[in-house]
Amino acid sequence: MTQNVIFSFPTIKQLAAHFSVLAVQGNAVDVVDAASAKDAIIKMIEKYSAGLGNVVAVPNDRSAASTVVLLTGSTGGLGSHLLELLLRDDGVQKVYAFNRPAKTSATIFERHQNTFADRGLDITLLRSEKLVFVESETALPKLGLKDSLFEEVTYLFRIQS
Repeated sequence: MTQNVIFSFPTIKQLAAHFSVLAVQGNAVDVVDAASAKDAIIKMIEKYSAGLGNVVAVPNDRSAASTVVLLTGSTGGLGSHLLELLLRDDGVQKVYAFNRPAKTSATIFERHQNTFADRGLDITLLRSEKLVFVESETALPKLGLKDSLFEEVTYLFRIQS
């Protein structure tokens, strides 16, 4: 069983159904299709952001390649799976993968490669032109970003709101 099983079946009900099929038939599908996964993520965002006001923007059916995403924690378990989905999504124009600096000498790209490899994700997606790696500290003014990158990111999110 791969690590993807938990992310592919994010609710107890879905995971139980998966294990039921596995127990009865001896085989089961490890992943759900991208559309189902996207729908599940959107439903979870809506559920857990209820009452938070306009804090979380839920993707809608805008024209192709119009969404810009700032994703934190993309070298972690959940973040790496979200990054893969976002990079496969034609409706996403750009993904800023925002992470803390490494405690090792590994580059941000190498950290993502290792994470994707560990989880059986498609490493070739990390070369996507729509992916921008960002390493910075959130405790610093302007998140520790260079002025030009900070302006670019804030401008893109202002026009998207």
